[in-house]
This record gives sequence, structure tokens and C-alpha cells, in this order.
Amino acid sequence: MTEKKNFSGQTTPKIKDTEYRNCNFSQPDCVDDAGKMRGVRIFPGDDTPRTFIGCNMVNCEPPLGSTQIDCNNAIVRRLTQIAGPKQLAYGKYEKGKYLYFPTPKETLIKVRMRT
Repeated sequence: MTEKKNFSGQTTPKIKDTEYRNCNFSQPDCVDDAGKMRGVRIFPGDDTPRTFIGCNMVNCEPPLGSTQIDCNNAIVRRLTQIAGPKQLAYGKYEKGKYLYFPTPKETLIKVRMRT
């Protein structure tokens, strides 16, 4: 059993086990499958059923047959809207950065988030 590990953003966690307890597997964004939002497949190509207990599974799709007990398994699309004095921008979180898309039809502006 693997406990209290952070695998956030990893589709294939470095520690392969069949039971995970209080681990974080969250992914930055979901997958848009022809307009239907679904989780990012974790352990791609490995159909071994696993047990997840108390894990953060936001935007995750575990292998078929897996068991999730008391997990946060929400599918969330991370879009951000910012109103400026002259424009309205939309964005999303991708690869560790927020990307903003000004409207109408202007070039992509990359903004680094401040913590």
C-alpha cells in the first residue's frame, strides 16, 4: 500500500501499487472528448484494477474495475475569465501556467501567475 504521496500531474505515477491511501493524483485539466468532459487516464496502457482510498482524483480516470472509496473524483474545467478596461480575456491552466486568450481573435498572451 502506498500512502500520502503526491502524484499530481503524473499520468503514470513513479510508484506502481494496487492500493493507494490519501494520495494526490489530480490533473490540471480534464479532457474534452467531443464536447464531453472526462478525466485524464492514469496508468495508461495498464488495466490493472486498483483501490484508491481517500485520494484526490480530480480530473482523473482510473483503470477500469478500480475501486474509489471516499475520494474526490470531480471533473473540473479550469477556465478563467478576466475583465479588463478594454477587453475581456478567457484562459485556462495548462502545463503549470495560466494561458489567456484575449477577444476578439487576437494573439495568445501568456501570463505567469504570481503566488
